[in-house]
Amino acid sequence: ASLRSELDRARGALGVSPDAVYLLADATSGAALLSDDVVTLVDGWLRALPDGWQIRTARVQAQLGVGSGRWTMAREAVDRLRLLVPGDASVRLIDAQVTAWSGAHAAAVPLYAAYLAEVPGDVRAWRDYARLLTWRQDVDAAASAYARLQALTTTPGVRAEARTKAALLRHAWHDAVTAARAWRVVEPGTLDAMADLATALEQDGDVEGARAAYADLSRWPGLPATVQHSIGAFEARQAAHGAARIEADSAEGVRQQRLIGRRESVLSGDAAVTASGRLRATGRWGSGTLDTGQVLSSFTQAQLGVQAALAPGWSAEMVAGGTRVGSASTAASYAALLAGRIGQTVGLELAVSRRPFWENGVTVAAGLQATNAGVRTRLLGRSNWEAEAGVQEGRISDGNTRQQLDLAVARQVFRGAQQWDVRGSAFVLGFDRRAAGYFSPSAFGRFDLDTGVTRWLGPGASVRDGRFAVRGRLGAGIDTDGVPYALGSAGVLVPVGGPLSLAAESRWTSARTYRAWSAGLWLQVRGPSPR
Repeated sequence: ASLRSELDRARGALGVSPDAVYLLADATSGAALLSDDVVTLVDGWLRALPDGWQIRTARVQAQLGVGSGRWTMAREAVDRLRLLVPGDASVRLIDAQVTAWSGAHAAAVPLYAAYLAEVPGDVRAWRDYARLLTWRQDVDAAASAYARLQALTTTPGVRAEARTKAALLRHAWHDAVTAARAWRVVEPGTLDAMADLATALEQDGDVEGARAAYADLSRWPGLPATVQHSIGAFEARQAAHGAARIEADSAEGVRQQRLIGRRESVLSGDAAVTASGRLRATGRWGSGTLDTGQVLSSFTQAQLGVQAALAPGWSAEMVAGGTRVGSASTAASYAALLAGRIGQTVGLELAVSRRPFWENGVTVAAGLQATNAGVRTRLLGRSNWEAEAGVQEGRISDGNTRQQLDLAVARQVFRGAQQWDVRGSAFVLGFDRRAAGYFSPSAFGRFDLDTGVTRWLGPGASVRDGRFAVRGRLGAGIDTDGVPYALGSAGVLVPVGGPLSLAAESRWTSARTYRAWSAGLWLQVRGPSPR
């Protein structure tokens, strides 16, 4: 309201001079947080200017539309400029800017590239282009663009931005927080600095700081689709969750042993129990049947747990409950996980658990339990490469002991709404002794190579406002018996309406001597995020 009053007074003092009115409109269009009444007011001034001002008027209207999120206004202004000054390179730049901010990132990339090939020294355009590539998570291209930008200018804002983006792209979250805060000091009104600070704070484990930063962001008008999605995703992660699920899985034929089929209906949920969101309560209840090929047994499972955000980058989860099969007594189960990072590139997980050892009819009838303890480490490399290694030892309640080792290396590639990854993995296990009732080799291993893609579709910024996803994986491998196999998965996440979404997924492995599959259908509910 104060800005509107000031503009009215300034307009009255300037009189009818087109030059003065245009300069006031141009200056106003570049301001942050413009309200709808201010945009309407300035647009009215521009439309009232004489015909000879059409080109300059259209340029300001394009900037006004971008800054306020009025994409129709911005696009109409660009279309007029194309007619008024065909072939003008600056119009192609405005076209690229409008296209990028309206969410059409893939279409904006060649527009920027064509403009910069013609005007290679435009620092502002290189900056916008580098940000666009970062929004698309195009790591290598973004790094190259920022390198070119820093070769053109050494201003404090550009240096701070380049450091922030570099830290984000290599997942160095604490460095990104420091760099983004320095960037905001130099350029306090820059949207990207605000968005990057919010992202870095959340990833660094500062939930309260991230909530405040996202709240600041949400007050910014005309947010790009990428930033809207970030805000929506943060709110979804902090909200109370509930799910009703139907799950099924089956495995059979491993070395001619009948394994087990499971059908289960599940209700689960989690919610913040503190205002900061650092402590969450979880619960799960499931009921179903176990099919061993000879006996069909009913079972129930119940669990309660707590999740806690500890120091930045560290979290803990503890779950306790019980499982009952048929008329047998309830067997206690539990799990505990401590996860965090060491430095900027090493992740660490420590886990212990006790669960039913459901391998086949023999292990179910005997009520066997498996107690496991393990450690897993993850190394984050450059260009979204990562490697994992885990070791685990398990003790079966019949006295047998199992050792397990798994290794994996993977790379993720982001292209706008599409995420692609390739992964190679190895899994080896062995038991201290062979048991007559279940698969317990002294040594057995599998070696996989698979690739997957996730594609976000729809016009919304998150699942809650119409965005949905499809994903799939396909791969092959061979085991230490020399048996080749194929594996794959497919899934979809669909908005139902309001806080409801529906998810479905299926996984399968198939070989000459064995096969396994699993499937699930989930109806998910998200409540309001804590404020």
